[in-house]
Amino acid sequence: MKRKLVFLISASVIVLALPGCSTGEQDQVRQAAIRYSQDIQQGQYDKACQYAADSAKCKRQMKLMDLLFAGKEVKQKLAEQMGKTIDEIEQAQVVIRGNQATIKTKAQAIRLINKDNQWLIMDNPKASSSAR
Repeated sequence: MKRKLVFLISASVIVLALPGCSTGEQDQVRQAAIRYSQDIQQGQYDKACQYAADSAKCKRQMKLMDLLFAGKEVKQKLAEQMGKTIDEIEQAQVVIRGNQATIKTKAQAIRLINKDNQWLIMDNPKASSSAR
């Protein structure tokens, strides 16, 4: 009887601890996406690309984005939209499967990959559609 009780208590402790284990990794995923989005919001496109899985592709896309959003008013609007995207990322569900993760916001799914213990953006998050 005591053995069963000890087993049940041990199993309960392990089950309760499991969600806590993934929370740290979920926070790392979320923080990578937030840092990336914050750098875009601040116009620091090259810095944002350090959080991209394909930094060369990211830099090409950022140069194009910089050309498209050359006007001060447009850049300010982009910054506001990225701010809303960051808010959504902070509240979004994070799903981790192996070395890949997805952050599911209202407007999009942001995909990340873990390379050398660092979570990197696989595709560029868009500005939140709720901000448009």
